[in-house]
Amino acid sequence: MNLWIGKDKSGLKDKEIIKEVESLLEMYDIVFLMGNEDEPDMAVLIQGSEAVRKTEKKLAFLTVMPFDISCDRHLVKVITKDEMDLLLDLYRTYEPSDRLIYLKTSNVYGSIWNYVDSGILSRDEAIAAFVL
Repeated sequence: MNLWIGKDKSGLKDKEIIKEVESLLEMYDIVFLMGNEDEPDMAVLIQGSEAVRKTEKKLAFLTVMPFDISCDRHLVKVITKDEMDLLLDLYRTYEPSDRLIYLKTSNVYGSIWNYVDSGILSRDEAIAAFVL
């Protein structure tokens, strides 16, 4: 599976990107976008998550930060920052389904990470909410 690595952002077409994401959505139950290089905690959370290892769902992670999941049914695909920016623009524009999820940690009140910060949920429980 080859995304757009090696191509210039100016040469990318929205239709190509939409088609590639649609292809991933056909092959995987959930596709996660993990686009912020400043949030390495998210990769650590995913990597160490028992929920990710135990889920029967096939998960794909499009990320700008490489990490490893020791599970053959899941995909981790590293893409460039420019590619992720373009995907996030499309994500924000087209209101995708609940099968395409932008994962990020933030201190936004009301987000699932606020529940983690306040001790209501563990980090693994938060990840499980996305994948189970």
